[in-house]
Amino acid sequence: GFFLGIPLLGPLSLGNEFQHRTLSLLLCQPVGRMEIWGEKLSVTVVAVVSAVLVFSLALRATSFQPARMELAFAGGWIVATIASATFWTLIARSTVGGVAVTIAVQFFIIIALNLAYWLHGTGYVSMDDTNVVSTGTFVFLGYAGVMLWLGRRTLARFQLTGGMAGDDLDRKSVV
Repeated sequence: GFFLGIPLLGPLSLGNEFQHRTLSLLLCQPVGRMEIWGEKLSVTVVAVVSAVLVFSLALRATSFQPARMELAFAGGWIVATIASATFWTLIARSTVGGVAVTIAVQFFIIIALNLAYWLHGTGYVSMDDTNVVSTGTFVFLGYAGVMLWLGRRTLARFQLTGGMAGDDLDRKSVV
Protein backbone atom coordinates (compact mmCIF):
# COMPACT_ATOMS: atom_id res chain seq x y z
CA GLY A 1 0.00 0.00 0.00
CA PHE A 2 2.81 2.40 0.81
CA PHE A 3 4.91 1.88 -2.32
CA LEU A 4 1.91 1.91 -4.66
CA GLY A 5 -0.59 4.10 -2.79
CA ILE A 6 1.66 7.12 -2.24
CA PRO A 7 2.78 7.27 -5.91
CA LEU A 8 -0.86 6.92 -6.97
CA LEU A 9 -1.90 9.97 -4.94
CA GLY A 10 0.72 12.18 -6.63
CA PRO A 11 -0.51 12.11 -10.25
CA LEU A 12 -4.22 11.98 -9.43
CA SER A 13 -4.80 15.74 -9.32
CA LEU A 14 -3.51 16.35 -12.86
CA GLY A 15 -4.20 12.88 -14.21
CA ASN A 16 -7.93 13.25 -13.66
CA GLU A 17 -7.84 16.40 -15.78
CA PHE A 18 -6.39 14.34 -18.64
CA GLN A 19 -8.80 11.48 -18.09
CA HIS A 20 -11.89 13.69 -18.11
CA ARG A 21 -10.42 15.95 -20.82
CA THR A 22 -10.88 19.07 -18.71
CA LEU A 23 -7.28 20.26 -18.69
CA SER A 24 -7.92 22.64 -21.60
CA LEU A 25 -10.80 24.19 -19.63
CA LEU A 26 -8.59 24.54 -16.58
CA LEU A 27 -5.75 26.16 -18.48
CA CYS A 28 -7.98 28.69 -20.27
CA GLN A 29 -9.35 30.08 -16.99
CA PRO A 30 -8.22 33.60 -16.01
CA VAL A 31 -5.93 32.13 -13.36
CA GLY A 32 -2.17 31.94 -13.62
CA ARG A 33 -0.65 28.55 -14.29
CA MET A 34 1.59 28.88 -11.25
CA GLU A 35 -1.49 29.33 -9.10
CA ILE A 36 -2.98 26.19 -10.64
CA TRP A 37 0.30 24.36 -10.02
CA GLY A 38 0.34 25.54 -6.40
CA GLU A 39 -3.23 24.40 -5.80
CA LYS A 40 -2.65 21.01 -7.40
CA LEU A 41 0.54 20.55 -5.39
CA SER A 42 -1.13 21.55 -2.12
CA VAL A 43 -3.99 19.09 -2.71
CA THR A 44 -1.43 16.37 -3.38
CA VAL A 45 0.55 17.22 -0.24
CA VAL A 46 -2.58 17.11 1.94
CA ALA A 47 -3.62 13.75 0.47
CA VAL A 48 -0.15 12.23 0.89
CA VAL A 49 0.36 13.57 4.42
CA SER A 50 -3.00 12.19 5.53
CA ALA A 51 -2.17 8.78 4.02
CA VAL A 52 1.26 8.80 5.68
CA LEU A 53 -0.33 9.64 9.04
CA VAL A 54 -2.73 6.71 8.72
CA PHE A 55 0.14 4.44 7.67
CA SER A 56 2.29 5.57 10.60
CA LEU A 57 -0.56 4.93 13.06
CA ALA A 58 -0.99 1.44 11.61
CA LEU A 59 2.78 0.91 11.80
CA ARG A 60 2.82 1.78 15.51
CA ALA A 61 0.35 -1.04 16.16
CA THR A 62 2.81 -3.60 14.77
CA SER A 63 6.03 -4.84 16.28
CA PHE A 64 8.14 -3.35 13.45
CA GLN A 65 9.68 -0.07 14.56
CA PRO A 66 11.85 1.54 11.85
CA ALA A 67 15.00 3.42 12.80
CA ARG A 68 15.32 7.17 12.29
CA MET A 69 17.52 6.71 9.25
CA GLU A 70 14.92 4.48 7.60
CA LEU A 71 12.26 7.08 8.34
CA ALA A 72 14.49 9.78 6.80
CA PHE A 73 14.93 7.65 3.68
CA ALA A 74 11.17 7.04 3.46
CA GLY A 75 10.58 10.78 3.90
CA GLY A 76 12.98 11.57 1.06
CA TRP A 77 11.23 9.00 -1.09
CA ILE A 78 7.81 10.52 -0.31
CA VAL A 79 9.01 14.07 -1.08
CA ALA A 80 10.51 12.84 -4.36
CA THR A 81 7.23 11.14 -5.24
CA ILE A 82 5.20 14.28 -4.64
CA ALA A 83 7.67 16.55 -6.42
CA SER A 84 8.00 14.39 -9.53
CA ALA A 85 4.30 13.63 -9.98
CA THR A 86 3.46 16.81 -11.90
CA PHE A 87 6.29 16.43 -14.39
CA TRP A 88 5.78 12.75 -15.11
CA THR A 89 1.99 13.11 -15.37
CA LEU A 90 2.36 15.94 -17.88
CA ILE A 91 4.86 13.89 -19.89
CA ALA A 92 2.76 10.69 -19.79
CA ARG A 93 -0.55 12.59 -20.13
CA SER A 94 -2.37 10.14 -17.87
CA THR A 95 -2.63 9.07 -14.24
CA VAL A 96 -1.49 5.51 -14.88
CA GLY A 97 1.47 6.69 -16.95
CA GLY A 98 2.44 9.20 -14.27
CA VAL A 99 2.33 6.50 -11.58
CA ALA A 100 4.28 4.02 -13.69
CA VAL A 101 7.04 6.44 -14.62
CA THR A 102 7.29 7.85 -11.08
CA ILE A 103 7.75 4.37 -9.60
CA ALA A 104 10.09 3.24 -12.36
CA VAL A 105 12.40 6.25 -12.06
CA GLN A 106 12.60 6.02 -8.29
CA PHE A 107 13.41 2.31 -8.38
CA PHE A 108 15.98 3.08 -11.07
CA ILE A 109 17.56 5.56 -8.62
CA ILE A 110 17.67 2.86 -5.93
CA ILE A 111 19.22 0.40 -8.37
CA ALA A 112 21.77 3.02 -9.48
CA LEU A 113 22.71 3.70 -5.84
CA ASN A 114 23.07 -0.02 -5.24
CA LEU A 115 25.25 -0.37 -8.34
CA ALA A 116 27.40 2.61 -7.32
CA TYR A 117 28.06 1.13 -3.88
CA TRP A 118 28.77 -2.27 -5.40
CA LEU A 119 31.23 -0.79 -7.96
CA HIS A 120 32.85 1.30 -5.22
CA GLY A 121 33.64 -1.92 -3.43
CA THR A 122 31.62 -1.32 -0.28
CA GLY A 123 29.17 -4.12 -0.99
CA TYR A 124 25.44 -4.01 -1.42
CA VAL A 125 23.21 -1.27 -0.09
CA SER A 126 22.08 -1.92 3.45
CA MET A 127 19.63 0.13 5.48
CA ASP A 128 21.85 -0.47 8.51
CA ASP A 129 24.68 1.64 7.03
CA THR A 130 24.13 5.32 7.88
CA ASN A 131 26.21 6.48 4.89
CA VAL A 132 23.99 4.56 2.50
CA VAL A 133 20.77 5.91 3.97
CA SER A 134 21.99 9.51 4.18
CA THR A 135 23.31 9.35 0.60
CA GLY A 136 20.03 7.87 -0.63
CA THR A 137 18.02 10.52 1.21
CA PHE A 138 20.22 13.27 -0.22
CA VAL A 139 19.87 11.87 -3.75
CA PHE A 140 16.07 11.65 -3.43
CA LEU A 141 15.82 15.19 -2.07
CA GLY A 142 18.06 16.50 -4.87
CA TYR A 143 15.93 14.63 -7.41
CA ALA A 144 12.83 16.14 -5.78
CA GLY A 145 14.20 19.66 -6.16
CA VAL A 146 15.00 19.16 -9.83
CA MET A 147 11.63 17.52 -10.52
CA LEU A 148 9.73 20.25 -8.69
CA TRP A 149 11.42 22.84 -10.89
CA LEU A 150 10.84 20.76 -14.06
CA GLY A 151 7.17 20.15 -13.20
CA ARG A 152 6.53 23.81 -12.63
CA ARG A 153 8.36 24.76 -15.82
CA THR A 154 6.58 22.09 -17.86
CA LEU A 155 3.14 23.21 -16.68
CA ALA A 156 4.00 26.85 -17.41
CA ARG A 157 4.93 25.96 -21.01
CA PHE A 158 2.41 23.16 -21.55
CA GLN A 159 0.47 23.35 -24.80
CA LEU A 160 -2.54 21.14 -25.20
CA THR A 161 -3.48 20.08 -28.72
CA GLY A 162 -7.12 19.58 -29.53
CA GLY A 163 -10.07 20.81 -27.58
CA MET A 164 -12.74 19.38 -25.34
CA ALA A 165 -14.30 17.38 -28.16
CA GLY A 166 -10.99 15.87 -29.19
CA ASP A 167 -11.29 13.34 -31.97
CA ASP A 168 -15.03 12.83 -31.63
CA LEU A 169 -15.98 15.51 -34.19
CA ASP A 170 -13.53 14.28 -36.80
CA ARG A 171 -15.19 10.91 -37.19
CA LYS A 172 -18.03 10.46 -39.61
CA SER A 173 -20.98 8.61 -38.24
CA VAL A 174 -22.71 5.99 -40.29
CA VAL A 175 -26.49 6.16 -40.01
